[in-house]
Amino acid sequence: FISQFFRIPLIISVSLLSLGAIYLGYVRLIVSFIALVCSIFLFRGIRFGRPTKEIFGSYFKFALPLMLIGLAAPLSQSVDKVMIGLFYSDIEVGYYVGADRLFTNLNAFRNLIIAVYFPAIAAIYTKKGSLQQIKEFTYRVEKFTVILLSFISAIIFIYSENLISLILGVNFLESALILKLL
Repeated sequence: FISQFFRIPLIISVSLLSLGAIYLGYVRLIVSFIALVCSIFLFRGIRFGRPTKEIFGSYFKFALPLMLIGLAAPLSQSVDKVMIGLFYSDIEVGYYVGADRLFTNLNAFRNLIIAVYFPAIAAIYTKKGSLQQIKEFTYRVEKFTVILLSFISAIIFIYSENLISLILGVNFLESALILKLL
C-alpha cells in the first residue's frame, strides 16, 4: 500500500512533465527506498533470531515453490507479447496489449475473492471446523464465483466493441475480437 501511495503520484507527475523513461526508473528507485525505510520503521521493535534447522527447512520447503512462481510469472506475462511481436507487426502487438490490459482487470475479481476466501477458510479451520464444512463453503464460493464471472464475461463478450471504443478509443476497435478470445 505504501509503495502504491507514493508511486502513483510520482508516475503521474513524471508523465505530465514528459520527463521520460529514465525518470520512471528513478521513481521506482525512490519508491523502493521509501518502502525500505517504512519497513525498517515498522519492524524496529521486533527482534529477529537465528532460525533453527527445522524452521529453515520448513520455510525453504514452503518458499521454494513460491520463489519459482515469482521467477516464472514475469516471463509468462511477457512471452505472449514477444511471440506476437516476432510474427506480426508492432500494431498487432498494440492491439493485443490493449485487449490484454482490459482482460487482466478481471484479475481484480479473482484477488478480491481470494482475499475473502482464504481468511474465511482459516476462520473455519481455527474454530475446529470439519473438512465437510470447508468443502461446503468452498462449493458455495465456487458457485457464486462462476455465476459472477460468467455474467461479467458475457457482458464483456457482447459489448466488447463498445468497451474497447469507450476505454481505449476507436483506433483500437480491432482489439475487440482479441478481447472476446481472451
